[in-house]
Amino acid sequence: MDTTLVLDDVPFAIGFVLDHLRKREPTYADALPENLVAFTAKDITGGKAYFSRIIRIAFTWNSSSITPESIILKVPGVQTYALTGDAETDAATDEYLEYAHSNENDVYKYLWNAAEKFNTTLKIPKIYFASGYSKSHTEGVIIMDDLSVTGTTLKLIPGFNNGQVESSIDELAKIHALVWKNGGVTVFDGCPGQDEFVQEMKRTANALRTISPNSVGLLMDEIDGLFTPTVYHYAVYSTNKFGFPPTLVHSDLWSANMLFKNNTNGTPTDDLLSIIDWQSGHAGNPFADIGRLLAVNTSAVYRRRETNRLLKRYYDVVSAEMDGKPPFTEEQMHYAYAAGMGYVAQFLGFGVPVYYNMSAIVGTDENKGKLQEELLDRTKCFFEDTLQAFKEYSIEK
Repeated sequence: MDTTLVLDDVPFAIGFVLDHLRKREPTYADALPENLVAFTAKDITGGKAYFSRIIRIAFTWNSSSITPESIILKVPGVQTYALTGDAETDAATDEYLEYAHSNENDVYKYLWNAAEKFNTTLKIPKIYFASGYSKSHTEGVIIMDDLSVTGTTLKLIPGFNNGQVESSIDELAKIHALVWKNGGVTVFDGCPGQDEFVQEMKRTANALRTISPNSVGLLMDEIDGLFTPTVYHYAVYSTNKFGFPPTLVHSDLWSANMLFKNNTNGTPTDDLLSIIDWQSGHAGNPFADIGRLLAVNTSAVYRRRETNRLLKRYYDVVSAEMDGKPPFTEEQMHYAYAAGMGYVAQFLGFGVPVYYNMSAIVGTDENKGKLQEELLDRTKCFFEDTLQAFKEYSIEK
């Protein structure tokens, strides 16, 4: 085995990577060290990741017929960007990462096994090898397809067009239906310390009072009431709720975790390529995924106009996947979506104060102010609609 390290500070040898590629994928049988002319490895996170480094390895082979051309190593570890300087907080973050990395591995294993059982394909990364992360060692890693070759992520603003939303809805319906067909899911209970996390989200969300005192801030007294374990568990649960069983929920469907296929010019199309980063995956309410998808990745005008149509589309795809026998009625679907909006609002309040000054989202040029306004408008309108939905359906907080 070639013991040359992928990078000087990444404790995995190139021979280790090639060995696991060959074991998992028959078409990579010739991906041998003796056929490797050279390789380059680059950390494509640019130091802006929270919980991992994403290393892209590009291969030069002695024959053009040998594949792959490139591969991704996801190396877990709390990055400088995520450290607060508070020893207790940073230790808790490290403990969370142990859970998140293990959970992501388990989700991929579950979904790929279910896909194989039902002879179907899913738009999720193909995994060649995964090992657990611990703060006591540096052996954690996921080796996966390099999706950047054929796809790209989109900017949060302007976000997704209608075709991209529909493509995403269709795949979510397919994944959720597969889980139901596979007998449901009870093992993904969500992250530890959930009640404490709800309070952490509430504290972070209160920054919106200062960021937007004359708009979003005016809603915060009412929104504060949504930050309860009861509301959180309208999305995270492992037994029947709302009259139908839970499915596997991604729970973090913002633009950075979804790739769309590129056309021949390298421009993203409407076709979803893959949903990535399943670290937060849990059993629960499928409509929390739809809420997250729409609340953060589309304009308020689009979301308000199209939500009911898109829910009907989701219902129809699930029905088709399950031979005309979806596990819920349309009435149950609308109630579950309304209840799940509270969970989505929690995460919107938690995320937007960070997104508001994140250059990757709002930029640094003269358009920054307009992008910040759009972000706040999406937030304000979703908060308004959540409060209205909870009143309309008399949902307990």
